[in-house]
Amino acid sequence: MSYEVEHPDRRSGTASEVMCSVDEVDGQRRLVIADIARDDAWISTITATTCHLDEWQ
Repeated sequence: MSYEVEHPDRRSGTASEVMCSVDEVDGQRRLVIADIARDDAWISTITATTCHLDEWQ
């Protein structure tokens, strides 16, 4: 798997818009990260398994 990170002002021919949200599914809070410009390009995890941004840096 490869990752391509670009500054929003310098987009290449492959546009993407990545967004995230916290949703509740079956009584559990889940972090959902999705590229809304592509079909089926998303990932989800239970918020209990995520870390705070300050810890991750």
